[in-house]
Amino acid sequence: MPSLSTLPLDIVRIIVDYLDPSTRRITSEAPSVSRARRDLGRQVALIAPNFVSAGTDLVWRNVVVGFHRNPELLERILADKWMAPHVKQLHLLVGARDAQAALRLDLARVLVLLGRLDGCIFAVTPAVAEVILSSVRAAPSVADMSYLELDTTVSPSNSVPATILGALSHMLGLRRRVAVSLRLTFGAIVPVPLAAPILRTHHVMLEVEELTPDAHPTAAAFLASYLALFVPSAMSSIVLISDHLPYSILGPFLLAATNLTHLTIYSSRADFPSLLDSVINLLSHLDHLRSLKLALRAYNARPLVLERSDPRRAALGLALSRSSVGIGGGGPSALESVALDVDFEQRGELVAWLDEVSVRRGEEGGRLKSWRTVEWDAMREARREVWLVRSASEGARQSGRERWRLGEGESSDEVRLLDSLSFPTCAAVES
Repeated sequence: MPSLSTLPLDIVRIIVDYLDPSTRRITSEAPSVSRARRDLGRQVALIAPNFVSAGTDLVWRNVVVGFHRNPELLERILADKWMAPHVKQLHLLVGARDAQAALRLDLARVLVLLGRLDGCIFAVTPAVAEVILSSVRAAPSVADMSYLELDTTVSPSNSVPATILGALSHMLGLRRRVAVSLRLTFGAIVPVPLAAPILRTHHVMLEVEELTPDAHPTAAAFLASYLALFVPSAMSSIVLISDHLPYSILGPFLLAATNLTHLTIYSSRADFPSLLDSVINLLSHLDHLRSLKLALRAYNARPLVLERSDPRRAALGLALSRSSVGIGGGGPSALESVALDVDFEQRGELVAWLDEVSVRRGEEGGRLKSWRTVEWDAMREARREVWLVRSASEGARQSGRERWRLGEGESSDEVRLLDSLSFPTCAAVES
């Protein structure tokens, strides 16, 4: 009868993976999970000689290096050859104060040494990012990485955009997630877009901060080259945050993203109206879209007012209602929730408008579970979020209609501000 000490290493690894206390298996996890994994790994390593390697894997599977706290950990990874093969996830944080100390290390060896990486999260200065990413070509194993999150917003760099795009073009295994945050000024070097996409990534995020008004062309060029890396039909979620999102670049990409389920866009007040028009036109093509959010990037920007005579108001209602059957008699829409930074003239009009949309969608069509719009109070200069949630009444429906509940809520960023104000409470509204 086989004993634990005779189990093959592959079987041991399967057992240990099953015991891993982290369900997400990525680096952005709670410290308590990391501690639990380390403790479990040490215990596993003591079971039998053939469990030592698997236990060590568990201890060092997820490495979080905050350079301001534990720079010696990164030094150990670079110096101890026995440790690097066990690391599968690396989270590295290097701020401006620690950049020079970090650059004195041989950072170009990080991706070369870590041959079993599943993914990385880098929140580092542009100089550190460039040194690490410049070694991608010398690290064939990075082609198997499934996710990369890169935040270089500590300071701008004219060369880091090209470095980022060049590195991504070699990471062909990035199927799970790619997230990039950076700052741009006029004159940053941006390569031309690829002729054909190469990354079949499911979740994509891009945040671009323009530090000067003349950076619009640079931001547009980066957006075009960034999106050109990804196969649109493979994407299920996209988040875009930028002061400049030209629809001439964004539109064709979203139109080809036929399997998109979540779309979130944060834009400038100047771009918001044209983006809303474009999204309205897109709704009938995105059959799998479940969640749509189109918001203003600036907290204190005045939302777009959709007056009764505004053609966008009618077009939006028509798009939401027609999306249940699609153009040409398609299947029901999957759209469940909508969040837009728009104002209606009166709350009663919002309720009536949504009720009308619901009726047009039909009893058998897809249903909007939640809608959020923003009301603007010029006297208090505060934004208010108003949630309108439709919930079917239990048991028999009254007159075949649903009950609407109008309630007030606030985002986590505005809780303190709104608590200091005395807004009237929204009453329940039944149709």
